[in-house]
Amino acid sequence: MGRAKINKIYFASSNSNKYREIEPILSKYGIVSHFVRISIQEIQSESLYKIAKAKSTSAFEYLKGPVIIEDDGFYISSLKGFPGQYSSFIYKTLGNEGLLKLMKNKTNRKAYFVSVIAYNDGHTLKLFTGKTQGLLNRSATNGGWGFDPIFVPKNTSKTYGELSQVNRKSLFSHRYKSIGKFSKWYMNTASSL
Repeated sequence: MGRAKINKIYFASSNSNKYREIEPILSKYGIVSHFVRISIQEIQSESLYKIAKAKSTSAFEYLKGPVIIEDDGFYISSLKGFPGQYSSFIYKTLGNEGLLKLMKNKTNRKAYFVSVIAYNDGHTLKLFTGKTQGLLNRSATNGGWGFDPIFVPKNTSKTYGELSQVNRKSLFSHRYKSIGKFSKWYMNTASSL
């Protein structure tokens, strides 16, 4: 019974890059997922958790099946957490170079990513969080997508972008942490859902 349900999980997003990162992790746990490209209306909130809950509810109502969504935020200490939950919009408007210009004279380069995975099957809505601390690089490197070229995770000297080029981003990724937590939970509870 659990295996049949595992084959019916959707990953809903307008960003196929997210799915390319999480699909191998789901597969590792034996979870078969189906990517559905949809633009989900995002509520305005200071809370990634509230945003993820609302997006998962909308996605479930649209797909009528078990779904996971991922929402994330990029937080820079010296900018009081900016861009935070508005990371996607800021990336589209300022890009990496614009964000680096805001940081030009800042000595505190601490930053972190948070990923929230929301699972929703119409009865159960559960959230899983992953966080990666690091630093904002002084210049953009090659590789990756989004803020990957300017974020250096803790315990490495390379950006996510550089790590992506050698398939090592998952060792440090906030998304890897959150989807891993979901996968372990799902594999342990799928037969009872």
